[in-house]
Amino acid sequence: MDSPGTVRRLSVAELDSSEYRDLVEQLFGAGCWDRHRRYYQWLFFDNPAAEPADTVPIYVCEHQGRFVGQAALWPFDMLLRGHRRHGGWFIDLYILPEFQRKGIGGLFHRAAAGDFDVVGSLGMTQGAYSLFKKGGWHMAGATTVYTHLLRPLRWLRKKAIGAVAENPMAVLHEQSLRGIASGDGIEVSMVASAGELPESFDAGVIGDGVSTRVCRTRPFLRWRYLENPFGRYSVARLRSRHYESFAVWRVVDIAGSRRAVLVDLMHVTTPPAEILRRFANTLLGLMRATRAEVFECRTSDRALLDALPRGLLSRTGQGMQFVYFERGGSTSMVPCEEWRLYPGDCDVDTFMVRLG
Repeated sequence: MDSPGTVRRLSVAELDSSEYRDLVEQLFGAGCWDRHRRYYQWLFFDNPAAEPADTVPIYVCEHQGRFVGQAALWPFDMLLRGHRRHGGWFIDLYILPEFQRKGIGGLFHRAAAGDFDVVGSLGMTQGAYSLFKKGGWHMAGATTVYTHLLRPLRWLRKKAIGAVAENPMAVLHEQSLRGIASGDGIEVSMVASAGELPESFDAGVIGDGVSTRVCRTRPFLRWRYLENPFGRYSVARLRSRHYESFAVWRVVDIAGSRRAVLVDLMHVTTPPAEILRRFANTLLGLMRATRAEVFECRTSDRALLDALPRGLLSRTGQGMQFVYFERGGSTSMVPCEEWRLYPGDCDVDTFMVRLG
């Protein structure tokens, strides 16, 4: 059998080559190059977790002088059992149809696992899931999808007539916040600049031997949300006595309904269950103020899921499967629930802009 090809990292110079552009347009469609290139500029050069080098974490498979597939990883800093690690999310793994089922996927996995302390993936196909499992990756479990109808009559009416959702670029005004804050004793303010955020949300758990999560620092949050060139995010501070949390969301049109999607929730000090329940109710009020009909959260944060309301207007279901590989690490798996994953951890929403 012919060799499937050679896998290597793409050099910075090759990122703008005609050979790589040809592969991108075969994988993602003609006319996508400008979006794709802007996305990778943001991902690999603007990203505060990216390590300067003459290569980027895009792994290409070269067969007889031609690029036939790629795997790209989003670099991130993380804590694994309380210790700092350099991680990468698989966000791109595509192989031209005539070169599939030839072992190239396994070559990509091994190359990436040699460059990062931890490699994670969400939402793989069944075939990719089997490949990860054979490669010794941890099958850590699945996230949960939670939805709650904020405006049920409006949602039903639009479904009945097939109405197209309104422009999603909602603006939340300070005037709307006063009524929300007074209802449950929670102080709410919108964050307009990175200077209003803590330097880090992880200082208190570094070295504790337990905490596992993607690091939340001021530079990361500025890059990921406040200065994201592909989408508009809202960031709110929630306070109650000694407890302070920050929530991030965006409003999008999905299947004809306007959805407020929670993409991140960070705690300066972890609130007890009752405070978190009040924070969750306040969040639903914030989402309703955007005129969204549906609130959506995809997470493995069990504490938040327990705090959100249940009933006829709410629904939960299984989300994406999460797998990860730890280089030279413990054989003991950290379950998905303990990672407290949110959509902001893995760049699913901005990724869709490039495909758009």
